[in-house]
Formats: sequence, C-alpha cells, structure tokens
Amino acid sequence: MTTSRIASKVTSSAPDEPPPLLHGSCITTPELRESWLADRRARLGASEAAVAVGLPGFETRLALYLRKTGQLPDDEAETADQESLSRMRWGLRHEPTIAQAYLDERGGTFVAEQLYCVSQTHPFMCATLDRVHQSGKIVEIKSTGERNAERWGEPGTDEIPHVYLVQVLHQIHVSGIDEADVAVLIGASDFRIYHVGRAGNERTIECIVDLEAEFMEHVRRRDPPAVDPRNDSNLMAYLYPEETGTVTLTEEQTAAWQDYERYGASIKELEGRRAAAKLVVAQAMANAASGLLADGRTLTRKVVEVKESCVVRKAHRYPLFRIARAQKTFGV
Repeated sequence: MTTSRIASKVTSSAPDEPPPLLHGSCITTPELRESWLADRRARLGASEAAVAVGLPGFETRLALYLRKTGQLPDDEAETADQESLSRMRWGLRHEPTIAQAYLDERGGTFVAEQLYCVSQTHPFMCATLDRVHQSGKIVEIKSTGERNAERWGEPGTDEIPHVYLVQVLHQIHVSGIDEADVAVLIGASDFRIYHVGRAGNERTIECIVDLEAEFMEHVRRRDPPAVDPRNDSNLMAYLYPEETGTVTLTEEQTAAWQDYERYGASIKELEGRRAAAKLVVAQAMANAASGLLADGRTLTRKVVEVKESCVVRKAHRYPLFRIARAQKTFGV
C-alpha cells in the first residue's frame, strides 16, 4: 500500500485539529503542557517515530500501541526501562547548557523553544521542536555517554544514530522546515553539531510517513502490531486484561508451554552450577583483593555493603500462569 493510500485512510480518522492556543505554541506553562500531553497522546510524536517504524527504542511497538489505545497508562509504560528514563531526565537537565553551547558556536538567538507542531498533510503526526534558531533551522538537543561516541559520525554530516535521524526527519516533515541541526554533548566535554536536511532524504521521509501511517492504522482498527518475543511478554496482561472462559490449545501451543517449562528448569540448574563455581573461587581468594587467573586475567574482589531500604514499586500488571496436571481417565 502506498503512502498516500495509507495516509488518506488514517487522516480520515485522525483527531481534530489541535486547539488554536496549542498549535504553533511554545509549551512553557503548566496549562499548555496539560493540553499538549492530551493532544500528543492522540498522535505520533517525533520521539515515538523510531518505535513506530520498527527501530529498537525505550519501548516496543506493542507498548506504543497500548499507550495510544489507552490500554497502557503512560506512567506504567515508563517503568519498562528505568535506565532509559533516567537518561532522558538527565538529558533534559543538560538541555539549556547544550543549547547555549550551540549559540556560542553558531551565534544568533533562538526564536522559539518547545514549539508544538501538527502536520498539515498528515494530522496523525506531531512534533515538539527543542529550539528554532533565527536562521530558520530546527535545533534538536541531545546528550549521550562516551560509550556511544562511535555511533556518531563526522560532525557537520547527518551521520547520527538512526533513531535520532528518524526523529529529526519526522520533525522536518511535520514542521515544514527544511533544515535541522543536532547539537549533542558526548560524555562531559565532547560537543558536536550535525546537520540533517530535507534535500537528499525525501525518499526516507516518504518511507517514515508510510510506516507511521501503517502503525496508526493498527491503532485505528484496534489491531495490535506483531509482538516482540523478547520484550512483550508482560504486556499481554494489558492486551488481554480479562479472565473469562476456557480455550483448547493446539499441539504446537502445548509444545511451546512445555518448552517454557524445560527452559525454566535448565535456567534453575545453570544458576545453581554458576553459584557453585563462584563459591570455589570465593573460598580460594578468601580476603584477597585480587587474584591472578591461569589464563592471564586479573580478578578483583570487593565487599559491597547494601544498606537497608524500603523499595516502593509502582502499580503494574503482569500475566501469571499456573499449570494443573491432566486428569487421568480410566476405562470401564
């Protein structure tokens, strides 16, 4: 299905135009933020674009689908990856500093901050621009750890991680602005500026729109996208929240459950063997701070004191399965 065919179907069921006070506004007050959150929930934002098109991110396509259909509350979706959430929060704290570093290098001023836009051609798409420079460029602000430095190419190019490239191209399409700079702080001192333009990326933008429209069709039809076997298991309780009736499982599905039981037993056995192997080394090292392994490596030992604490867990939901043995039948 072509982009225009998919998009026309989605557009017909897209939300109404955002409130005039919201569209084209800088989200800088609590009142606007509440309206922004409500409107953005009904559309695909730039930070959700990579997930929608199938790239790995802080959540899966199914989790994004469940949020868009209201089956998974936003705060519960956030608990899926606390490490990513922490990085996002620290990124927001660094944003003003990185923005100022951009102005120090390029000069000029910003004419807008946290500018909310909705696509005129595809209203199911929206974007909140970190900054807009007086030159007319979008300025997207990022921060990342030193271990990710190799994922960023030559400054001045568009050689940025694919997740961010999709995000910025989404912003370009939604806003109608042709150029964007990505200002990134890598580690504590490596500041770089990258450039992404509409020119040369037209086909990529078309593909992004096509895939996002296809995703929003799943939302419109209440038809879940394909699941991620490694990450979507606990989401089944949100996709299927009721407990009614009985189904008869096929031989293939029964074999899958038997595999689950067998893998669990194997994991338990391996964990026991691993603990026993660790005990051998711990007894051999006793109070030593380090040990020289026969293969040339050095093993260090440190005693870690864990303080008593009260851990508060957010309310969440997960599927719990219990097996009942098959009933025997006896002939008369």
